[in-house]
Amino acid sequence: MLIHYILAPIFALTVVILCHEFGHFILAKWTGMQVDEFSVGMGPRIAKIKWHDTVYSLRAIPIGGFNRIAGMNDDNQGNPKSFSSKSVWARSAVVLAGASFNVLLAFFIFAGVIFVSGYSTVSSSPVIGNVISGMPAEQAGLQAGDRIISVNGNPVEAWTDVSRSTSDLGEGEAARVIVSRAGKSEEYDIMLQRSDDGRLLFGIAPSIEKHTASLSDAVSMASKYCINVLKMTGQGIYAMIGGSTEGIAGPIGIAKMSGAAASAGFGALLLFTAVLSLNIGLLNLLPIPILDGGLFVQILAESVIGHKVSQKTGYYIQTLGLSIILMIFIFALANDVSNF
Repeated sequence: MLIHYILAPIFALTVVILCHEFGHFILAKWTGMQVDEFSVGMGPRIAKIKWHDTVYSLRAIPIGGFNRIAGMNDDNQGNPKSFSSKSVWARSAVVLAGASFNVLLAFFIFAGVIFVSGYSTVSSSPVIGNVISGMPAEQAGLQAGDRIISVNGNPVEAWTDVSRSTSDLGEGEAARVIVSRAGKSEEYDIMLQRSDDGRLLFGIAPSIEKHTASLSDAVSMASKYCINVLKMTGQGIYAMIGGSTEGIAGPIGIAKMSGAAASAGFGALLLFTAVLSLNIGLLNLLPIPILDGGLFVQILAESVIGHKVSQKTGYYIQTLGLSIILMIFIFALANDVSNF
């Protein structure tokens, strides 16, 4: 449905960005900084309430959000609660909190989905889970649920035995397959299809087993998923720096992927949101000015040289960062359009 491709990216981006901003917000409060505003959405303000010196506002455009911390974009001299007046560790903690909360969000989504819905594994048993349309197995008459008994006279006890039993077939030779179906044995001669990489294919897939997950299972698997996604994101960033466009998505790509996830169900959309959160969290830690990583490097550099950079130097740094982000955005958008 078209509505999925509109609402799904709004949902995913808003959840990810708000979690990121909440990380900055909660650490700023914890370290005694003055937070002037925490906003849900962008654009014109349509509602607000002030509580404990902070304005909590709702804005007209329901995408993302932001918070304004006193002294983060100016010196705000004389204010002991401003960002610029705090210690290096306090400023660093606030800057890094956004990405940290993105990782936490992904972890809790993964753990929650796994704990509630369970998890799936590929079965090792030689039972056909799916017959691929147009492939030799379908043309011969094999069906999902068939248990493979033997291939070319070789007994099959596990799914991996199927491919091993066809390794000695020559070009044009058929494989004799015996399956058990509803308690009866059926025999088929199947001419396998050779793939581009030289493998002989039946066109069948193994069955999938569903498992319930304990809380410890969910926590362990969620941790592994987070680590694996962060590794893949890091590899993707490294490849992008080297000029590769594979796997790079801009706004159009995010809309397509989130819409497809939403079409598969709310659980799939949550999992996509978790992956997006890890991607955005890690990207924000790149040492590019205006990103959290760039600000963190600037804080460390200022602590080493013993003073803050001048306003003019800060302006040039911000301009450079904005230019780099703009180039990355155009690069990702162009890749979206070429893959549309």
